[in-house]
Order: sequence, then structure tokens, then C-alpha cells
Amino acid sequence: MFGALERLHGHRCPMSILGARMGWAARAALGVNADAWRRLRACYHHRTCAVDGIQLATQCTAGNGNLELLAEGDHRLVLTALDEGRRAEARPTVQALQFGRRYGELRSQADQLPPGSAEERALREHIAALLDHLETAPQEELAAVTLSSV
Repeated sequence: MFGALERLHGHRCPMSILGARMGWAARAALGVNADAWRRLRACYHHRTCAVDGIQLATQCTAGNGNLELLAEGDHRLVLTALDEGRRAEARPTVQALQFGRRYGELRSQADQLPPGSAEERALREHIAALLDHLETAPQEELAAVTLSSV
């Protein structure tokens, strides 16, 4: 699934992965499967790479009219199951956001090193391991989800 995300998004990064993880967590909390996208409405309160992950995980898109994007700067996904009158709110955990910041720091350091140097390769391997962790970590480590009625 993350290969499809990388192809859709154009590169592999923490926020696109976290968007997918938040989308899957919210969908699981609501107990809806992938075929339920017509009955779902999503709203993400930030314009970041996470949007592509959310679209992949929930199948809600701006194009099909069931994804609203707000430029509020708040990493918060609200996924509503219209037929059931329930909503799940998913947010990345503090730890997940720290992974994102660490990724940025490591990438900045690697970009300043001579390409192909041992230090640069080691940093790139560390970055890849960090992204691998975001793809495989337990959901509760990455996304906090709360359920409520509409």
C-alpha cells in the first residue's frame, strides 16, 4: 500500500505516511471498510503532504467531493460516517510529529554532505529506517483517535 502512496505523492515522506496512518486509524475506529467511501466525508485541517495519504486511506478526495481541506495549520482529520451518524477524529501523536521533525533535520544534514560520501549514505539509511518505522509502527504510537456522534 505504501508503494501506491509513494507513486501518488511523488516521493516518500513522513507526513504522507502519517496521513495514511491517520486515515486508516479513523476508518478502523468507525468500523468501515474501503468500499464505504461514498458514505464517508473527510475534513483535514492542514494543507500538507498528509492529504495524499488521507486520500489513499479513506478514498475521500476533493475530486469526488467528499474531502474538504482547511488551511488552519492543525494536523487533524475528521472522518464522518454519514449513514451511522458517527465521526472519528485522528491526530498524529507527539511522537509521530517528532519523527517528522527528525526526518527534516536528517534530510537537511544529508543534503549538505558530498553526494555518495560515507556520512551521506549513513544518513540516508537512517532516514529510510525512520520512514520504515512510520510504515510499520503500531497504530497507537502514531495516531490518537477519538469517536463521537455527529
